[in-house]
Amino acid sequence: MGKNAKLKKQRRAERSEVPRQTESPSPEVRSELIREKWSWVHGALICLLTFVLSVFLIESEDIFSNIVTGEYLWKHRSIPKLDPFSFTGPYPWLLNRPLPSLAFYGFHSLGGLPAIQIFCGCVLSLTYALFYEIWARRTGQRFLAFVVTSLLVMASCYWFQTRIYVFAYLYVVLALFLVTSIDRRQMLWMLPLQVVWINSHPSAILGVFFTGLWWHDTTFKQRRFDRFSSFILIGVLAANVISPMGIKGYGKFIEELFSPHPSRTNIFEWFSPFSATVSEQHLAWWYYGACVAMALWVALTFVRFGSLGISRTLLVITAALFVMSTGCARHIPLFYFAFASVLIVSLSRWLQESLLVPSRGLQIASLLAAFLMVIKVCALGYPNGQTRRNFAFGIDARKFPERPIQIIKNAKIEGNVFSDYDTGSYFLYRMYPDYKVYIDGARLDEVYGEEGFMHYMRLGNDLQILKGDIQKYDIRAFIVPLPPSESEIVVAHRFLSTDPGWKLVYFDDVNMLYVSREEAEKRNIPTYAFLNPFASIDATMKKNPDASAGFERDFKQGDVMNPESIAFLILKQGYFSLRGWQDKSKEAIATMRQLCERANPSPACAQVTRRYGVS
Repeated sequence: MGKNAKLKKQRRAERSEVPRQTESPSPEVRSELIREKWSWVHGALICLLTFVLSVFLIESEDIFSNIVTGEYLWKHRSIPKLDPFSFTGPYPWLLNRPLPSLAFYGFHSLGGLPAIQIFCGCVLSLTYALFYEIWARRTGQRFLAFVVTSLLVMASCYWFQTRIYVFAYLYVVLALFLVTSIDRRQMLWMLPLQVVWINSHPSAILGVFFTGLWWHDTTFKQRRFDRFSSFILIGVLAANVISPMGIKGYGKFIEELFSPHPSRTNIFEWFSPFSATVSEQHLAWWYYGACVAMALWVALTFVRFGSLGISRTLLVITAALFVMSTGCARHIPLFYFAFASVLIVSLSRWLQESLLVPSRGLQIASLLAAFLMVIKVCALGYPNGQTRRNFAFGIDARKFPERPIQIIKNAKIEGNVFSDYDTGSYFLYRMYPDYKVYIDGARLDEVYGEEGFMHYMRLGNDLQILKGDIQKYDIRAFIVPLPPSESEIVVAHRFLSTDPGWKLVYFDDVNMLYVSREEAEKRNIPTYAFLNPFASIDATMKKNPDASAGFERDFKQGDVMNPESIAFLILKQGYFSLRGWQDKSKEAIATMRQLCERANPSPACAQVTRRYGVS
C-alpha cells in the first residue's frame, strides 16, 4: 500500500471516530437555509428570463460602429482626435465609449456577433440578478423582490439590445446599491465605478447626481461638514475628467440632457413617451405611468425614514428619473430601477407591519409562473409593437443592406458610396477600410454635431446640395431605403430614379442600390432597364413600345437577384395583370401571401394587404 493510500485510510478512520451531530438545526436556522435556497433559485430564474429576452436577432445598427471603433483603438493603441471613418470630414471626434467598443471588438474577434450577443445577455442577466439580490438582502422579502424584479425585466425588455447602454444599466444598479448602503465606507467603490462609467456611456452624469444626493443627505442629517462624504463627492467629480472627453465631458452631459439638437426630433428614442409621434411600442407606457403613480402613493404612505436610511434618497432619485423619462423615451429603463426599488422597499414595510409572509405555495406558484414566461418567450418570442422577436443569434438580414454591399464589393466600385443615417454603421462594419461613410448614425453626437446632421437632412430636399456633394466627394453609388419614409431622402429618390446618369442595380423591401451609369458600364454591373418601384409600368409601356421586352428581361434578372422581395413581386404581379396573364398574377399573389406570413409586418406587406386582402 502506498504512502498516499495509507494517509487516506488514516483520515477516514479519524473521521469515523468523531461523534456525529445528532441535534437538528433550530427552526430559525432551518428557515434561513430555506430562504437562501430560494434566493439561489430566484436569482437563476431571473438570469434565465433576462437572457432569453435579450438574445434576439440584431436590429440596431449602433453595435457595428462600436466594433469598428474598438478595432481602430486596439490596432492603433490611441484615441483619434479626428474621425477616420467619414469621407465628408475631417470632423473632430469626442469619443465617449472606448471601453464598451474595446469589449465588443474583443468578443467579436472571439466569436463574431453571437459572442457579443451572449456577452450583452450576460451583462443584463447580471444586472437584474444583482438588483434582486440587493433588495432581497436589504428587506428580507425575497419573494417580493423576485416578483418585482421579474416584472421589471418584462417591463424593460424592449430596450434589451446589443448596445452600449447595457453597461449603463449595470452601473445604475451598482450606484443605487452604494448610495443606499448602510455602511458609508461602501461609497469608496463609487470612485472606480465612476472612472469606468465615464469611459463607457454619457449616462455617467447620473453617478454625479447620485453621489451629490448622498452627500446632501449625509451632510444635512449630521448638520455638520463631513470630510468623508465631501472627499467622495470631489473624487467622483474628478473621476469624470479621466476620459478621452476630459473636462469637455461636462458640456457633453448638458448637451445630452437639454440640447435642442435636431436629432432629438428625428430619432424616436428621444421622443417623449407622451408624444403623439411616438411609435406604437410605447403605448404600453401609459400603463406603466399608472404603476408609477401607485408606487409613489404607496411610498408616501408606507415608507418611513427608519433603519434602512434609504427612503428619502430613493424617492428623490425616482422623481428625478421620472422627469427624465417623461421627456425622453430612452430614459425609461433607468427610471424603472428606481421605481422598482421604491416599490420593493415600500411593500416590504407594509408586509412586515401586516405580518403577510409568503407561503410555500406562493413560492411554488412564482416558480411555475416564471417557467411559463421563459417557455413562452423561447417558443413564441414576445410581441413588441409591430415587431416580433425570437430567441436567435446573428442579424436580421432584411433590415440591413447586405446584398447591395456585396454587389459593391464584388464589382470593386471606385469612388465613394453614399449610405443613409440608418445603414451607415453597417456599411462601415462591412466595408472599412476599403470604403468610408457619408454619415454614421451611431456617432451622430460624437462626430457630426448639429451642422453635419442638418447638412445631411438638407441633402435629400435640395437638389443643388445633392449634386454638389456628388461632385465634391466623388460619389459613385447610393444605398437608400425603400420606401423613402424619411423626409431627408425623398428628393434623392426622385433624382436617382429619373436621371439618366444613374442606374438601378438592386432593390428589395428595405433598400435600393443606384450606381452611376459610367461606373456600371465600366464594371459590367447588370442594371434594370425599365423596372423601378417609383415608375408606373402602365405609363412606361404606353410611352415606349419596346418596354415589354425590357420588362421581361428585368423580371428575369430580378428572379435571380431578389426573388423573395415583396416590392419586386408587387411590380411583377402588376405587369402580369396588365398583360392579362391571370394565372401568373395569382401565382405572384400566392407567393406574396407566403412571404408576408413568414416575415415581420412591413410597409410592403401592408401594401399587399390593402391591394389583395392578404392577412
